[in-house]
Amino acid sequence: MFSVTNRLGIGFDIESSDGTCYIIEGEDDCGEGYAVIAAFEGLTVTIPFFKILWGEFHEIDTEMLDN
Repeated sequence: MFSVTNRLGIGFDIESSDGTCYIIEGEDDCGEGYAVIAAFEGLTVTIPFFKILWGEFHEIDTEMLDN
C-alpha cells in the first residue's frame, strides 16, 4: 500500500517502522462509517508538507484487548 498525507513541517526524514498504529476511518457500501485500528509495517518518508507511507497495514483485533 502507498499513502500520502499532508503535514505541517519542513523537516526531511526516512525511517523504517514496525510499531506504529493508526486509526483508519472509512465508509462501507451502505454509507455507514467505521473505524479500525491498524499497525503499519514499512517505510515512512517525511518531506516538507507531506508524509509518505509505503508498506502494509495489518488490522488489530480489538476484541483481544478487552481481556
